[in-house]
Amino acid sequence: MGRHRGVVAVIIDIKSAALKLDVQLPAREFVEGSVIDAAVRGVAERDLTVAGGRVDLIRTVTYRYRYRADEFSLTPARSAEVVTRQVLPAGGRYLSGEQLYEPVCLDVPADGPGSVTGDLVRIQWAVHAHLRVEPSEDAEATRKVVVFSRASDRASVEHNPPVWQDRRCAVLAFESLSSRRLVPGSRVSGVLTVAARRAASARGIRVELVLREQVHHGPWIGDDPARNPCDQGSEAETVVATAQLAGGLLLDPTQPLWLPFAVPVPPRLPAPSLQTPEFTLSWVLRGVLDRALRQDPYVEAELRGITTPG
Repeated sequence: MGRHRGVVAVIIDIKSAALKLDVQLPAREFVEGSVIDAAVRGVAERDLTVAGGRVDLIRTVTYRYRYRADEFSLTPARSAEVVTRQVLPAGGRYLSGEQLYEPVCLDVPADGPGSVTGDLVRIQWAVHAHLRVEPSEDAEATRKVVVFSRASDRASVEHNPPVWQDRRCAVLAFESLSSRRLVPGSRVSGVLTVAARRAASARGIRVELVLREQVHHGPWIGDDPARNPCDQGSEAETVVATAQLAGGLLLDPTQPLWLPFAVPVPPRLPAPSLQTPEFTLSWVLRGVLDRALRQDPYVEAELRGITTPG
Protein backbone atom coordinates (compact mmCIF):
# COMPACT_ATOMS: atom_id res chain seq x y z
CA MET A 1 0.00 0.00 0.00
CA GLY A 2 1.21 3.45 -0.83
CA ARG A 3 1.04 6.47 1.43
CA HIS A 4 -0.89 9.53 0.39
CA ARG A 5 -0.66 12.94 2.05
CA GLY A 6 -3.59 14.59 0.23
CA VAL A 7 -6.88 15.68 1.81
CA VAL A 8 -8.69 12.83 3.54
CA ALA A 9 -12.34 12.28 2.54
CA VAL A 10 -15.18 12.42 5.06
CA ILE A 11 -14.87 9.57 7.54
CA ILE A 12 -17.84 7.18 7.69
CA ASP A 13 -18.80 4.11 9.63
CA ILE A 14 -15.68 4.08 11.84
CA LYS A 15 -15.13 0.79 13.64
CA SER A 16 -11.67 1.29 15.10
CA ALA A 17 -10.05 4.01 17.17
CA ALA A 18 -6.60 3.07 15.83
CA LEU A 19 -7.33 3.67 12.14
CA LYS A 20 -9.97 6.04 10.81
CA LEU A 21 -11.09 4.51 7.55
CA ASP A 22 -13.10 5.78 4.56
CA VAL A 23 -14.21 4.42 1.20
CA GLN A 24 -14.05 7.16 -1.43
CA LEU A 25 -16.23 6.80 -4.53
CA PRO A 26 -16.46 8.92 -7.71
CA ALA A 27 -20.27 8.71 -7.51
CA ARG A 28 -23.04 6.96 -5.58
CA GLU A 29 -24.90 5.60 -8.62
CA PHE A 30 -23.66 3.03 -11.13
CA VAL A 31 -25.08 1.02 -14.02
CA GLU A 32 -25.05 -2.76 -14.35
CA GLY A 33 -21.84 -3.87 -16.06
CA SER A 34 -19.86 -0.76 -15.10
CA VAL A 35 -16.70 -0.48 -12.97
CA ILE A 36 -16.52 1.25 -9.60
CA ASP A 37 -13.17 3.04 -9.29
CA ALA A 38 -12.91 3.45 -5.54
CA ALA A 39 -10.17 4.32 -3.09
CA VAL A 40 -9.57 3.25 0.48
CA ARG A 41 -8.21 6.08 2.65
CA GLY A 42 -7.27 6.10 6.29
CA VAL A 43 -5.46 8.00 9.01
CA ALA A 44 -3.47 6.25 11.74
CA GLU A 45 -4.56 7.51 15.16
CA ARG A 46 -1.49 5.90 16.75
CA ASP A 47 1.42 3.72 15.62
CA LEU A 48 0.09 0.56 13.97
CA THR A 49 0.64 -2.07 11.32
CA VAL A 50 -1.77 -2.81 8.47
CA ALA A 51 -1.51 -6.55 7.79
CA GLY A 52 -3.73 -6.57 4.68
CA GLY A 53 -7.41 -6.48 3.95
CA ARG A 54 -10.12 -6.56 1.30
CA VAL A 55 -12.75 -4.42 -0.41
CA ASP A 56 -16.05 -6.08 -1.29
CA LEU A 57 -19.03 -5.16 -3.42
CA ILE A 58 -21.96 -6.64 -1.51
CA ARG A 59 -25.47 -7.28 -2.78
CA THR A 60 -28.20 -7.79 -0.17
CA VAL A 61 -31.58 -9.20 -1.23
CA THR A 62 -34.57 -9.10 1.11
CA TYR A 63 -38.09 -10.24 0.26
CA ARG A 64 -41.20 -11.07 2.25
CA TYR A 65 -43.12 -14.31 1.77
CA ARG A 66 -46.04 -16.07 3.44
CA TYR A 67 -44.54 -18.43 6.01
CA ARG A 68 -47.76 -20.38 6.58
CA ALA A 69 -50.54 -20.75 4.03
CA ASP A 70 -53.23 -20.11 6.66
CA GLU A 71 -51.62 -16.94 8.06
CA PHE A 72 -51.74 -13.41 6.71
CA SER A 73 -48.43 -12.29 8.20
CA LEU A 74 -45.35 -12.22 6.00
CA THR A 75 -41.83 -13.32 6.92
CA PRO A 76 -38.66 -11.70 5.55
CA ALA A 77 -35.91 -13.70 3.87
CA ARG A 78 -32.52 -12.00 3.62
CA SER A 79 -29.29 -12.96 1.90
CA ALA A 80 -26.06 -11.00 1.47
CA GLU A 81 -23.51 -11.98 -1.16
CA VAL A 82 -20.06 -10.69 -2.05
CA VAL A 83 -20.21 -10.35 -5.84
CA THR A 84 -16.79 -8.71 -6.36
CA ARG A 85 -13.73 -8.67 -4.10
CA GLN A 86 -10.32 -7.05 -4.32
CA VAL A 87 -7.70 -8.22 -1.86
CA LEU A 88 -5.43 -5.53 -0.44
CA PRO A 89 -1.76 -6.27 0.26
CA ALA A 90 -0.12 -5.79 3.62
CA GLY A 91 0.52 -2.09 4.08
CA GLY A 92 3.27 -2.25 6.64
CA ARG A 93 3.96 0.13 9.50
CA TYR A 94 2.20 3.48 9.90
CA LEU A 95 3.13 6.09 12.47
CA SER A 96 0.49 8.14 14.23
CA GLY A 97 -0.92 10.75 11.83
CA GLU A 98 0.28 9.03 8.65
CA GLN A 99 -2.22 8.52 5.86
CA LEU A 100 -3.08 5.34 3.97
CA TYR A 101 -4.27 5.27 0.36
CA GLU A 102 -5.13 2.32 -1.89
CA PRO A 103 -7.09 2.49 -5.19
CA VAL A 104 -9.41 -0.39 -6.05
CA CYS A 105 -11.60 -1.39 -9.02
CA LEU A 106 -14.81 -3.35 -8.48
CA ASP A 107 -16.87 -4.80 -11.35
CA VAL A 108 -20.64 -4.43 -11.12
CA PRO A 109 -22.18 -7.62 -12.59
CA ALA A 110 -23.85 -7.10 -15.96
CA ASP A 111 -26.92 -8.96 -14.73
CA GLY A 112 -27.14 -6.96 -11.49
CA PRO A 113 -29.85 -7.19 -10.46
CA GLY A 114 -30.38 -3.45 -10.01
CA SER A 115 -31.39 -1.74 -6.80
CA VAL A 116 -35.00 -2.24 -5.69
CA THR A 117 -37.05 -0.39 -3.08
CA GLY A 118 -40.42 -2.12 -3.06
CA ASP A 119 -43.07 -3.14 -0.59
CA LEU A 120 -42.14 -6.84 -0.67
CA VAL A 121 -38.70 -6.79 -2.30
CA ARG A 122 -35.54 -4.80 -1.56
CA ILE A 123 -32.17 -5.11 -3.25
CA GLN A 124 -29.34 -3.02 -1.81
CA TRP A 125 -25.70 -2.59 -2.77
CA ALA A 126 -22.70 -1.43 -0.76
CA VAL A 127 -18.91 -1.16 -0.99
CA HIS A 128 -17.32 -2.48 2.20
CA ALA A 129 -13.65 -2.19 3.20
CA HIS A 130 -12.06 -4.34 5.91
CA LEU A 131 -8.44 -3.88 7.01
CA ARG A 132 -6.52 -6.02 9.49
CA VAL A 133 -4.82 -3.70 11.97
CA GLU A 134 -2.21 -4.67 14.56
CA PRO A 135 -2.19 -4.29 17.52
CA SER A 136 -5.81 -3.12 17.40
CA GLU A 137 -9.28 -4.08 16.27
CA ASP A 138 -9.79 -4.34 12.52
CA ALA A 139 -10.95 -1.21 10.72
CA GLU A 140 -14.10 -1.25 8.56
CA ALA A 141 -16.03 1.27 6.46
CA THR A 142 -19.13 0.90 4.30
CA ARG A 143 -20.51 3.12 1.57
CA LYS A 144 -23.98 2.39 0.14
CA VAL A 145 -24.43 2.68 -3.63
CA VAL A 146 -27.30 2.44 -6.10
CA VAL A 147 -27.15 0.15 -9.14
CA PHE A 148 -29.29 1.11 -12.16
CA SER A 149 -30.62 -1.54 -14.54
CA ARG A 150 -31.53 -1.53 -18.23
CA ALA A 151 -33.55 -4.73 -17.67
CA SER A 152 -32.11 -6.12 -20.91
CA ASP A 153 -33.21 -9.65 -20.08
CA ARG A 154 -36.85 -8.49 -19.85
CA ALA A 155 -37.04 -6.91 -23.31
CA SER A 156 -39.44 -9.63 -24.47
CA VAL A 157 -42.25 -8.30 -22.24
CA GLU A 158 -42.62 -5.36 -24.65
CA HIS A 159 -44.12 -7.81 -27.15
CA ASN A 160 -46.54 -9.56 -24.79
CA PRO A 161 -50.16 -8.96 -25.86
CA PRO A 162 -52.25 -6.86 -23.46
CA VAL A 163 -54.68 -8.67 -21.16
CA TRP A 164 -58.20 -7.46 -20.44
CA GLN A 165 -61.42 -8.22 -18.61
CA ASP A 166 -64.71 -6.79 -19.85
CA ARG A 167 -66.81 -7.82 -16.80
CA ARG A 168 -69.71 -8.15 -19.24
CA CYS A 169 -69.78 -4.38 -19.40
CA ALA A 170 -67.11 -2.86 -21.69
CA VAL A 171 -63.97 -3.78 -23.61
CA LEU A 172 -60.97 -1.52 -23.00
CA ALA A 173 -57.91 -1.40 -25.26
CA PHE A 174 -54.77 0.67 -25.80
CA GLU A 175 -53.93 2.20 -29.17
CA SER A 176 -50.94 4.20 -30.40
CA LEU A 177 -48.81 3.64 -27.30
CA SER A 178 -45.75 5.89 -27.47
CA SER A 179 -43.51 3.13 -26.12
CA ARG A 180 -43.57 0.02 -23.98
CA ARG A 181 -40.14 0.87 -22.62
CA LEU A 182 -40.57 2.71 -19.33
CA VAL A 183 -37.89 5.38 -18.87
CA PRO A 184 -37.55 7.54 -15.74
CA GLY A 185 -38.64 11.13 -16.23
CA SER A 186 -40.46 10.47 -19.51
CA ARG A 187 -44.16 9.93 -20.15
CA VAL A 188 -46.28 7.15 -21.62
CA SER A 189 -48.94 8.39 -24.01
CA GLY A 190 -51.55 6.85 -26.27
CA VAL A 191 -55.28 6.37 -26.66
CA LEU A 192 -57.56 4.32 -24.42
CA THR A 193 -60.62 3.00 -26.25
CA VAL A 194 -63.80 1.93 -24.45
CA ALA A 195 -66.41 -0.13 -26.28
CA ALA A 196 -69.50 -0.68 -24.12
CA ARG A 197 -71.27 -4.04 -24.42
CA ARG A 198 -74.41 -2.55 -22.92
CA ALA A 199 -75.67 0.68 -21.43
CA ALA A 200 -74.03 1.27 -18.07
CA SER A 201 -72.84 4.00 -15.75
CA ALA A 202 -69.29 4.57 -14.48
CA ARG A 203 -67.72 6.81 -11.89
CA GLY A 204 -64.73 7.47 -14.08
CA ILE A 205 -62.01 6.24 -16.43
CA ARG A 206 -58.32 6.37 -15.60
CA VAL A 207 -54.95 5.12 -16.77
CA GLU A 208 -52.37 4.21 -14.14
CA LEU A 209 -48.79 3.07 -13.97
CA VAL A 210 -48.37 0.14 -11.58
CA LEU A 211 -45.41 -1.71 -10.05
CA ARG A 212 -46.45 -5.30 -9.36
CA GLU A 213 -44.38 -7.43 -6.97
CA GLN A 214 -44.99 -11.18 -6.98
CA VAL A 215 -43.10 -13.32 -4.49
CA HIS A 216 -43.37 -16.96 -5.55
CA HIS A 217 -42.01 -18.73 -2.50
CA GLY A 218 -39.65 -18.46 0.45
CA PRO A 219 -36.12 -19.87 0.68
CA TRP A 220 -36.01 -23.45 -0.55
CA ILE A 221 -34.01 -26.09 1.24
CA GLY A 222 -33.33 -28.07 -1.93
CA ASP A 223 -33.80 -28.17 -5.68
CA ASP A 224 -36.88 -30.38 -5.62
CA PRO A 225 -40.04 -28.22 -5.31
CA ALA A 226 -41.99 -31.23 -4.03
CA ARG A 227 -39.83 -31.29 -0.91
CA ASN A 228 -40.36 -27.61 -0.15
CA PRO A 229 -43.31 -25.77 1.42
CA CYS A 230 -46.08 -24.64 -0.91
CA ASP A 231 -48.50 -21.68 -0.84
CA GLN A 232 -45.83 -19.20 0.24
CA GLY A 233 -46.58 -16.63 -2.43
CA SER A 234 -47.45 -12.99 -1.78
CA GLU A 235 -48.27 -10.06 -4.05
CA ALA A 236 -48.33 -6.28 -3.79
CA GLU A 237 -49.15 -3.45 -6.20
CA THR A 238 -48.04 0.18 -6.03
CA VAL A 239 -49.64 2.81 -8.24
CA VAL A 240 -46.87 5.31 -9.01
CA ALA A 241 -48.72 7.61 -11.45
CA THR A 242 -52.32 8.17 -12.59
CA ALA A 243 -54.07 10.11 -15.34
CA GLN A 244 -57.81 10.67 -14.83
CA LEU A 245 -59.51 10.70 -18.25
CA ALA A 246 -63.20 11.12 -17.47
CA GLY A 247 -65.68 11.08 -14.64
CA GLY A 248 -69.39 10.52 -14.08
CA LEU A 249 -70.39 9.12 -17.45
CA LEU A 250 -73.02 6.92 -19.10
CA LEU A 251 -71.82 4.32 -21.58
CA ASP A 252 -73.63 3.87 -24.87
CA PRO A 253 -72.88 0.66 -26.82
CA THR A 254 -73.41 2.58 -30.08
CA GLN A 255 -70.82 5.23 -29.25
CA PRO A 256 -67.32 3.93 -28.44
CA LEU A 257 -64.93 6.26 -26.65
CA TRP A 258 -61.44 7.29 -27.75
CA LEU A 259 -59.60 8.95 -24.88
CA PRO A 260 -56.06 10.33 -25.39
CA PHE A 261 -53.83 10.17 -22.33
CA ALA A 262 -50.32 10.96 -21.13
CA VAL A 263 -49.06 9.42 -17.89
CA PRO A 264 -45.96 11.10 -16.38
CA VAL A 265 -43.19 8.72 -15.32
CA PRO A 266 -41.44 9.65 -12.03
CA PRO A 267 -37.81 10.80 -12.34
CA ARG A 268 -36.75 7.77 -10.31
CA LEU A 269 -38.35 4.33 -10.45
CA PRO A 270 -38.29 2.15 -7.33
CA ALA A 271 -37.40 -0.97 -9.31
CA PRO A 272 -36.58 -2.28 -12.78
CA SER A 273 -38.46 -5.12 -14.44
CA LEU A 274 -36.93 -8.22 -12.91
CA GLN A 275 -37.46 -11.95 -12.68
CA THR A 276 -35.72 -14.37 -10.29
CA PRO A 277 -36.69 -17.85 -9.07
CA GLU A 278 -38.07 -16.27 -5.89
CA PHE A 279 -39.90 -13.20 -7.20
CA THR A 280 -40.97 -11.20 -10.26
CA LEU A 281 -41.21 -7.42 -10.56
CA SER A 282 -43.41 -6.14 -13.39
CA TRP A 283 -44.44 -2.72 -14.65
CA VAL A 284 -48.00 -2.49 -15.95
CA LEU A 285 -49.89 0.25 -17.76
CA ARG A 286 -53.52 -0.25 -16.78
CA GLY A 287 -56.69 1.33 -18.10
CA VAL A 288 -59.64 1.09 -15.68
CA LEU A 289 -63.37 1.73 -16.01
CA ASP A 290 -64.32 2.59 -12.43
CA ARG A 291 -67.77 1.26 -11.57
CA ALA A 292 -69.47 1.66 -8.20
CA LEU A 293 -70.17 -1.61 -6.38
CA ARG A 294 -69.09 -3.59 -9.46
CA GLN A 295 -65.93 -5.25 -10.65
CA ASP A 296 -64.01 -2.84 -12.88
CA PRO A 297 -63.37 -3.67 -16.54
CA TYR A 298 -59.69 -3.12 -17.33
CA VAL A 299 -56.88 -3.60 -19.81
CA GLU A 300 -53.21 -4.10 -18.90
CA ALA A 301 -50.10 -3.80 -21.06
CA GLU A 302 -46.78 -4.87 -19.53
CA LEU A 303 -43.90 -2.43 -19.93
CA ARG A 304 -40.15 -2.97 -19.60
CA GLY A 305 -39.14 -0.78 -16.69
CA ILE A 306 -35.56 0.46 -16.64
CA THR A 307 -33.96 2.54 -13.90
CA THR A 308 -31.06 4.04 -15.86
CA PRO A 309 -31.60 7.78 -16.33
CA GLY A 310 -33.28 8.68 -19.61
